Amino acid sequence: MSIVSLKFDRRYKNANGESPIVFFVNHKRQKCSIPTGIYVMEKHVNGEPNKMLKSSLCNASEVNSELYSLYLKYNKKLQELTESGRASLLSAKEIKRALLFCPMVCTDSFTDYAQRHICKYSGATLSNYKRTLSLVDKFFGGTKVFFDDITAGVLRDMDESWSKSMGVNARSIHFRNIRTIFNRAIDDEVCTKYPFRTFKIKTSAKEKDYLPVELFRKLQDLSFKKSEHTLEMCRDLFLLSFYFCGANLNDIFVWSRKNVSCGKLSFVRKKIAFREPDSINICIQPEAEKLLKKYKGTDGFLLKLNKQYGGNYENFLGYVTKRMGELGGRIGFPKLTFYYARYSWATYADRLGVDEKVISKSLGHTDKSVAGKYYITYDWSRTDEANRKVINYLHNNI
Repeated sequence: MSIVSLKFDRRYKNANGESPIVFFVNHKRQKCSIPTGIYVMEKHVNGEPNKMLKSSLCNASEVNSELYSLYLKYNKKLQELTESGRASLLSAKEIKRALLFCPMVCTDSFTDYAQRHICKYSGATLSNYKRTLSLVDKFFGGTKVFFDDITAGVLRDMDESWSKSMGVNARSIHFRNIRTIFNRAIDDEVCTKYPFRTFKIKTSAKEKDYLPVELFRKLQDLSFKKSEHTLEMCRDLFLLSFYFCGANLNDIFVWSRKNVSCGKLSFVRKKIAFREPDSINICIQPEAEKLLKKYKGTDGFLLKLNKQYGGNYENFLGYVTKRMGELGGRIGFPKLTFYYARYSWATYADRLGVDEKVISKSLGHTDKSVAGKYYITYDWSRTDEANRKVINYLHNNI
């Protein structure tokens, strides 16, 4: 049974020989205290919750009234937690935070909160988060995990455990996902602790991947049999992504006719849509226009992909991923993935002397600088100029 009691704690004394009046929370054989900040001599104590101090003490009635009011409030809150079933999921310290009506209290488990957080994602990002939560659940043996359970020490133990089956960069993805969940929980005022102040995520230098331009040209010039029309479609989608500065496949999948106006394609990347970033605004180059017409969609969609795959992006992603491996085999680049369109566009742009900020904006990255976020309106004609330059480079026109 969980109880809240109000007591005179004679075990401790200050320099004046006074001891504190304290609330005690007893829960699941755990005990923690809620200080009142009131210290008195033992001779001034009655000991009853409604009359803790003797009337002989100055302001005793006001203090007694305040303490008893808190006593009733804490017990009412504890009763609500018990009747709702939430108390059984909490530790004594979490009960204490709930009693204090701390705005930053999370009675959800870490996993429950994370599941609500990740529902805004899709595709590979969603899969990564699900994998992270699965690993956390496995590490804790399938028991309920609360934010307070994930300390810096626990993160170090995770790192050591996961290092037996994962490289440092693979582990860093999962730790960044956990960190993002903590950051969101703090922003939502459901969590106060932040173990990443002392736990540092390790990474190792990774070689930047891109498709050498000679192989990209080879991919572009591939011919296909009539029976290979789906393989040709995947190649064309790869090119379409490149023509739109490395657009992500999950964005391409949902583009609608509303995204097109006055020869420009405008959209917000799904990956960062919850941050309310500015739209990407890219001029539709002739090469892209040709492919948009080739795969023209219906029911408002820009391309026929969405209807063709019943709106199921996960199935579509799996299909394209498999076909990219086949395409890579044909050009002698077996590790080819759809993301190489994005990597390659950025690498070629850099080689051609395109400003790094233009590359970043063209890729749809959020500008984190104060000036970029609040003062500067980006000129998208700079992206159009860079994009034309990169496409000409691919076509060997410069």
